[in-house]
Amino acid sequence: MRKYGEEFEDENNKHELRRATNSGEGNVISSELFVAGDQPDLARKSPKDHRSPPSSPTSIFLVDLVPDGGIESCLRLRPGKRESRGGSRDRNRVGILVDGDLREQVVEVRRINDKLMMVKLVIGGCTLSVISAYAPQVGLDEEAEKLFYEDLDEVVRGIPNTEKIVIGGDFNGHIGATSNGFDDVHGSFGFGERNGGGTSLLDFAKAFELVIANSYFPKKENHLVTFRSSVAKTQIDYFLLRKGDRGLFKDCKVIPSENLTTQHKLLVMDLEIKRAKRKKIASD
Repeated sequence: MRKYGEEFEDENNKHELRRATNSGEGNVISSELFVAGDQPDLARKSPKDHRSPPSSPTSIFLVDLVPDGGIESCLRLRPGKRESRGGSRDRNRVGILVDGDLREQVVEVRRINDKLMMVKLVIGGCTLSVISAYAPQVGLDEEAEKLFYEDLDEVVRGIPNTEKIVIGGDFNGHIGATSNGFDDVHGSFGFGERNGGGTSLLDFAKAFELVIANSYFPKKENHLVTFRSSVAKTQIDYFLLRKGDRGLFKDCKVIPSENLTTQHKLLVMDLEIKRAKRKKIASD
């Protein structure tokens, strides 16, 4: 497995500044969020190079497991060992990787369980709560899915309405190609046929007045499919934001050329939050 370097500690949380090596095993990155700077350059950049100039987007990775390569320096946040209700300890543990440029903006880390965690950042006077999620597989354990959404509901209810929210991860559900009764949360640019897991996600989004970012941009199939195997191609990874913040996300799509594993594809969203410029103080 990959080795990790120096540690950073504050009064409440211990984080690791990740120094990547080229060793490791193939694990899964679910999604990546770009946060733009003062003069956002929203052009794509490879996950293999996140040492960006100040004007370039910084990144937040939401992961299912520890990814195996490419990130040279970032703040790695992972949940504690509390077991999710209805799940098994140490399985499907989520995490959040925060670009080093955003390190000082992290003000809170909440490790809810092995399927949910949250990081709160203050960027340019804006408070942003980023939640990484991994829902149980559809049909395997309905009680586990119910408990997952109860935990997620509790987390979202605890976030003040004045703060911005980004929820991302593997929800193991298909929202379908069209809105079909969920016009207020589904942008009608999804993929495939809706199933029970997708309906659960749409119901959750509707209850909290969130929108599913993936569904608001017309894309070709290879920019929609987040999981592809020899027998199936599906859309199971999503980004959600408050309905009132739709103007902040500029694009959301899969990058098919980034081979994370043989099946999972990288989902990327561009979120523009301008960071406040530092004021120069004149000296005598």
